[in-house]
Amino acid sequence: MAAVLCLLAGGPALAGDNAVHFAIHNYQIEGSQLFSAAILQRAVAPYTGTDASFALIEQAVAALQQVYADAGYSATRIAIAPQDITSGVIHLSVIETPVGTVDITGNQQVDSANVRATLPALREGQPPDLHAIGTGIRLANDNYAKQTQITFRQGAQPDTLDATIKVADANPVRHVISLDNTGTGPTGNYRLGYAFQHANLFKRDQMLTAQYVTSPDHLRQVTILGLSYHVPLYAYGGAIDLSASHANVSSGQVTTTAGSYALSGSGDAAGIRYTQLLPRIVDWDQRVSAGVDYHAYRNDVRPDGASSSLIPDLVTRPVTLSYAGFSRDVQREWRASFSLSQNLPGGVSNSTADYQAPGGRAGATASFRIWRTSVFLRQSLPADWQVQLQLNGQYSADALISGEQFGVGGVDSVRGFNEREVLNDYGYRTSVEFQGSNLGKAFGAAAWQVRPVLFHETGRLWRNHPLPAEAHRSAIASAGLGLRIALDNSMQARIDYATVLQGAGIRPTGDRKIQANFTLLF
Repeated sequence: MAAVLCLLAGGPALAGDNAVHFAIHNYQIEGSQLFSAAILQRAVAPYTGTDASFALIEQAVAALQQVYADAGYSATRIAIAPQDITSGVIHLSVIETPVGTVDITGNQQVDSANVRATLPALREGQPPDLHAIGTGIRLANDNYAKQTQITFRQGAQPDTLDATIKVADANPVRHVISLDNTGTGPTGNYRLGYAFQHANLFKRDQMLTAQYVTSPDHLRQVTILGLSYHVPLYAYGGAIDLSASHANVSSGQVTTTAGSYALSGSGDAAGIRYTQLLPRIVDWDQRVSAGVDYHAYRNDVRPDGASSSLIPDLVTRPVTLSYAGFSRDVQREWRASFSLSQNLPGGVSNSTADYQAPGGRAGATASFRIWRTSVFLRQSLPADWQVQLQLNGQYSADALISGEQFGVGGVDSVRGFNEREVLNDYGYRTSVEFQGSNLGKAFGAAAWQVRPVLFHETGRLWRNHPLPAEAHRSAIASAGLGLRIALDNSMQARIDYATVLQGAGIRPTGDRKIQANFTLLF
């Protein structure tokens, strides 16, 4: 009788009674709708025996609780029903706490149906899958026009949870005008760009970006077009990205829904990529992606009077697998990515013979493979200073065509050099940048961010299978100062003044260059 009374008392006191022992032949689990009886029985099977104790029952309860928590249903409770333990059968009750009510607040630009579509795992009357809900929020917060948070509280009805979804949204339509001096040579030093973005097409958070870049003083000679489309798949915790671009110059930048990318040659490109979010590890947000790209590199190098180019047009079709993750808080931000690309030979201009044709690359192979990596750290320092460390690298054991080589130089690479001014098969680029305290705040202009910058950058490149007249390695480096200016979310300016420390025979040591970019958003 004493054993029965202790069990009826329930709670942590059970584990403290080590004098009572009894047999447990099996568990009778009631109330589960989310898992089959077989799954639950496997979880508690180790916690039986002829010389059992109350501690063993608590271990069985913890094992059941873990089954639900691992699947995202950590709000589920396991109760020990009042019972007589002499039968050898322990009765456990599963209370799968459902969602009672869902409140949505703060949404001005998106409707409630849009917000609910973000979280398909959140439904009244159903237990909340916190893993799936967290993934949906992470996926939704990739959208620049909508940020979402969710909180739970004890429900107004017994054994329920009420949810509140807080939304901070903005106009999904955005226009971006940019002006920079990344141009070179006969097409002029300046590049003028316009981008249109819509972050909620069809009221499903689908994002479209369309961009046009030209030279303001060589309009007919410079045309860079970019188009990208982002489709979040909230039910699967992933997203599809489509992109296409065209350029009639050998360098430039195209803004896509997945970020800004530097063009590595004139011609056309298209790609499709699927990204799957992975479970977070503490505060590390991670995801994997798989995609295929098509690059058609066009070259037009002709002697006077010639009808064909000395350098052949080439095509690549790489399949890429990648991993990316980040962690961010007020003091620190980490980002890292790794990828493997394998070209798929075949079709027009995409064979080893095409790559090695006259004017091409001796020893190049159409079955090339490339590893790429990127690491970024931003750390806050005393007195409102910041330091940013970056490492980008590429490795390949193959002789690559120029469009797939690793390029260094440019405003987002080694400043003081033109965009991708130095190329080779593999290498790395490093950057150390210190940003000073916000001068706008110091002068009472709260809406302005004005930060001075000091930087040092390097690039190291190596060539596979060099010919006798080709260098095996090259190195560049620069240092300088700059200014970062921002006005709320409507204007950004970046000005850098770099001095070449090592020029690889391309630029003399001590050469200086100003690189600037101005962006208006409205």
